[in-house]
Amino acid sequence: MNTLELKGGMMNMISRVEDQAVLLQMFEAITEIVSETYGQLPDLSPEQLAELELAIEETYHPDNLVDHDEVMKNMER
Repeated sequence: MNTLELKGGMMNMISRVEDQAVLLQMFEAITEIVSETYGQLPDLSPEQLAELELAIEETYHPDNLVDHDEVMKNMER
């Protein structure tokens, strides 16, 4: 698998999880791996944090979701 396929596969698995406790465990595990590999992630500016929070909020609106098949077609390019 190439990097894009690995990232896409991970996103696909994560998108199927509905249990917030499981998502938190996954988040903590990934955070630990990333920080051990790349060091502590930089703090976000208030503007960056606001943009991130808006982007996260937008993911909860069905109109903003992209069909899995469409994503897979885009990954093939």
